[in-house]
Amino acid sequence: MKKITAMIVSFWKSEVMEYKSLVKLINGKSVLENIVDSLKEMTIVDNIVLCTSVSPEDMLIVEEAKKLKIEIFRGEVDNLIVRLEGACSKYKGVILKIDGNLPLFDKFMAEKLVLHHLSDTNVYSYNEHYNGVIWGTGCEVFDSDIFDMINIGELTLEQQALGSYYIRSKPDKFNMHAQKYENCRPKYKVILENNRDIDVINQILKNVATISNDTIITYLDENSIIAEYNKIDQAKEVGLTKLFLFPDKIRSILKSDLNKPDVSFPLSIELSLTNRCNLSCIWCSDKNLRAKQNDDLPISSIKNLAENLAKHGTKGVTIEGGGEPLLVKHFNETVEIFRKSGLSIGLITNGSIRIPKDDVKKIDWIRVSLDACNDEEMKRLKGYNNFENVIENIIYYADHNPVVGIGYVATKHNMNHIESLILRMRETAVKYLQIRPVVGYVDMLPSFDIDYLKKYRKDNFAIITDGMKENMINGNNNIGCKCHSLTSVITADGSVYLCGRLNIYDWFKPIGNINTQPFYNIWCGEERRRQADMVLSKESCKKYCPECRLTKFNIEFNKLQKIKTTNFI
Repeated sequence: MKKITAMIVSFWKSEVMEYKSLVKLINGKSVLENIVDSLKEMTIVDNIVLCTSVSPEDMLIVEEAKKLKIEIFRGEVDNLIVRLEGACSKYKGVILKIDGNLPLFDKFMAEKLVLHHLSDTNVYSYNEHYNGVIWGTGCEVFDSDIFDMINIGELTLEQQALGSYYIRSKPDKFNMHAQKYENCRPKYKVILENNRDIDVINQILKNVATISNDTIITYLDENSIIAEYNKIDQAKEVGLTKLFLFPDKIRSILKSDLNKPDVSFPLSIELSLTNRCNLSCIWCSDKNLRAKQNDDLPISSIKNLAENLAKHGTKGVTIEGGGEPLLVKHFNETVEIFRKSGLSIGLITNGSIRIPKDDVKKIDWIRVSLDACNDEEMKRLKGYNNFENVIENIIYYADHNPVVGIGYVATKHNMNHIESLILRMRETAVKYLQIRPVVGYVDMLPSFDIDYLKKYRKDNFAIITDGMKENMINGNNNIGCKCHSLTSVITADGSVYLCGRLNIYDWFKPIGNINTQPFYNIWCGEERRRQADMVLSKESCKKYCPECRLTKFNIEFNKLQKIKTTNFI
């Protein structure tokens, strides 16, 4: 049998808690000592190695490893994949890799994974995933020569920092095995990343005699408060809560009713500069629109629009599809026009194109529609052959803009490797990943509840899944659409639509066109009032409204209007 080396990867650096492997737990042992003790009980393990960096700060971890009488390998500071390659060149055979912040590492499941790996042809095996062990108890197994299959010199700095997670992010290039665990609990989290995690881990160590997935699950199932205790909640860049920032708009909407629509300007506008696109997403809702409209929105119309919006209280403009906005030659000029008007600017892009960093800084936020976890998925689902180019651009944008997020349309075709993508992105400057349902293709929706992904949240990285439920309600929940006035949609031919969802119907016409009319005249015009009356009718919404992100706002306003004791909290 091949020699088996257990390799604990640990270094001092951390965004939240430095020296996590040295934290003393309730049993009087450090995190590192707990891991080492478990490994020493595995008869199949030949030797145990700490893999750390040559940074002077990591000397404290080295000293702990010496006390525990394990071997030590020190390598490059910021290049984890080179550090692992160096360690693997010294310790030939099979590597059982454990991260240094897993005091509840499950030695029993690790042994099963190692034995399966030895009996199979896979080059990489792991057991932490949706159908696997609890996050914080798992491990990876791979052959020491796996790095011979990687041209490390061609990797980006971000890929090099991923270490063995780079391999996991490339399922189309490496033959790998994701070991299943029958009694899985995908929402549970026992990894050590912050002080709340320490509290949960200590409770488990205090009350569970033998650490394994079975015993941890039994304990957490019986103690739901502890199971939920270390889940992170955070402010969301996308969602219902933001409406509280606009009390005047709330009051104006509350006053609206049949034959009396809200005439205040939209808070923000969704603006398409072009219908041209360099990708071909299989679920694209704008393909038919692109076939009918092939012109870019002229700069003269953009100038007039900016003046109108700023004068009448609109706060922001989201530059987005029908096509890819960065294909437009006057994109930078458009940004300058809105900035000079005092309007905030958001950008939704497919991420295939990079703009100068000075232009990136002029935009308030950027969301990249990624919708794929690897090269194969992007090629198959979006018709684009360079997944890593998009990832590099996302990281580039995040390095130069304070609010960069990832948009991810969830389908049954692109969720198998979502955890690998999240584990990769949560180590960058990206602020959030928003998962939402595919519009108009119910048969493509994933078959499982993706809320379990919230366990991967960090204080500076949000996982937003609310839309998977909130945006899937048909018929506007059988109420009138008071909240249509929160936004308006302007397509690349200048057409202004009251609703960006009802325009799926041929009979639903624009309320005007900014190439021929000021936006003020359109918004306060007769056609807008007529259509507003229609969508304020609950019977009309019940009959025609497809799934829509505004439904959640309408539900809350409907609740507010039913409250009688309005002068009390």
